Amino acid sequence: MQARNSAHSANIKRLIEWMSQNPQPAVESEFLVEFGSPSERILQAANDLKADVIILGLHRPIHIGTASHMPWATAYEVARTAGCSVLTIRN
Repeated sequence: MQARNSAHSANIKRLIEWMSQNPQPAVESEFLVEFGSPSERILQAANDLKADVIILGLHRPIHIGTASHMPWATAYEVARTAGCSVLTIRN
């Protein structure tokens, strides 16, 4: 549980730092760090929050062995089943 709490705090801090270095959106942002299946957790959070849009950042895996865990597989699942718009941004 300690590791999960540490990961949660570190990721919230990263999100806040990232937001402070980028233009502020015209709408209020909410930060969540969840554990579990990415697509399931994203969709559940969007549903619970009655989100108007889901924005996903994507990056290419460094190691070819991680190809089965490609972020665009999660993005596809989210876009396919979300009840709102989904925007993906590749870095």
